[in-house]
Amino acid sequence: MSDVILCNLSDALTTIEEAKKEWLHETLLALGISEEVLAIKDSRQFRHELSYNLGVEVELKANGEIDVYKKQWHADKIEELQGWLPTKKENLVAQWKEPKRIRRIENKEVYYEIHLSEWSAFRRK
Repeated sequence: MSDVILCNLSDALTTIEEAKKEWLHETLLALGISEEVLAIKDSRQFRHELSYNLGVEVELKANGEIDVYKKQWHADKIEELQGWLPTKKENLVAQWKEPKRIRRIENKEVYYEIHLSEWSAFRRK
């Protein structure tokens, strides 16, 4: 999906962060993550709940991008060999790329067009 958001030059970072949080929240809800889990404030507990209990891996990259994976369950007859398989590229279900900012000037007004670059296997809205 590629949305365009208009904002003041000074509001660009805040606008992008809000859009990113909203996208991640909606993506996790679409994956079946409950509001209770999303409300967990402790980041370690939140990541543990997502990864180990629900099989969802959220990879936050240093450049601001996000990859969301839905891991597969490995079921074996031996209980010790049961569990989530490691995250693979094939399990990628959503991705946020850093948006492109285009500065516009109209009638002495300067603003940004922020072009979001994100997708999800789960359609929102």
